[in-house]
Amino acid sequence: MIGIRVDANDTIAMGHLMRCMSIARQLNKKHVIFIVSDECAKDVLDIDEFSCICMNNDYAKKENELDELIDIIKENNIDRLVIDSYEISLRYFEEIKKYTKIIYIDDINKFKYPVDVIINYTYNVDMKLYNEWDYSNDSVKFYLGSEYVPLRIEFAENRINIKENVGSIFITTGGTDSYGMIIKLLKKMKSGKFDFIKKNIVVGKFYNDSEELDKMAKVDNTISVYQNIPNICDIMKKSDIAISAGGTTLAELCACGLPTICFAMADNQLAGITAYSSDAVMVYAGDVRENIDAVVDNIIGYIEFLCNNYNIRNKMGSNAKKIIDGKGAKRIAEIIEKIN
Repeated sequence: MIGIRVDANDTIAMGHLMRCMSIARQLNKKHVIFIVSDECAKDVLDIDEFSCICMNNDYAKKENELDELIDIIKENNIDRLVIDSYEISLRYFEEIKKYTKIIYIDDINKFKYPVDVIINYTYNVDMKLYNEWDYSNDSVKFYLGSEYVPLRIEFAENRINIKENVGSIFITTGGTDSYGMIIKLLKKMKSGKFDFIKKNIVVGKFYNDSEELDKMAKVDNTISVYQNIPNICDIMKKSDIAISAGGTTLAELCACGLPTICFAMADNQLAGITAYSSDAVMVYAGDVRENIDAVVDNIIGYIEFLCNNYNIRNKMGSNAKKIIDGKGAKRIAEIIEKIN
């Protein structure tokens, strides 16, 4: 049996859970069981009819669950456990490893992980990130780079062609928007320059400004709001430019081939964003934690620039499609299945 230990809630949003679900869809459902802290994640998993055990504990205090998790591993004969969480300690790994193989999805290199497999799908990441730890005498296997981005299968199909004129923009901040970026950006776009452009706004289950966003959409027919939707790929593919925070969403946009303006909202987003920007895959508008108004102004400037430069948008879309093919979840599933 394959276990997947992951969480989702209004603090950490949905990213960890969604990428694990993409991997699980490439495995035999009968051999997969999710293990979560609370009902927030369980409700989402129930929709896809995944087996799930809810421990009803504090997701941020993982060491407190060790005894219960070990019992679950034993009772369900879990011989491979995928872990996708930042709230993991050295002791947690060491105790779990006594009972099962561990596949860890990482992007922060917090410490030397005593696991069997490390998967880091950050674009352009390599072993230099892990060289501060000596893994030379360990049996840890590394699978690094964007070929392992765990996306849903639809992102590998029917990728877009760049249109000469921009008619719609995809806008998202991921599962949450604690800085109020979407509202600030839409207010800034009401200057008249973008009245002809449709704004496709995608927000997650835990988005907190839905009431204000809906009010704006009612008086502006260029704004369409999509909340907690299963078909985000469809919305991306009918857009011409994207504006997005860092995270897996950027990889999804690359797979679609959509020219993207990106910005940072958390430390773990910076490495990927920097790599995308350096290789002319995306343009980077800044870190909202440093100066949100400057980031909004930068985004407005980049929208105008990209609207007026078809050749640059076409090149960005081509570069994006080259680096991510949408088949990462399948590759990870094959890795998990082959672990002895």
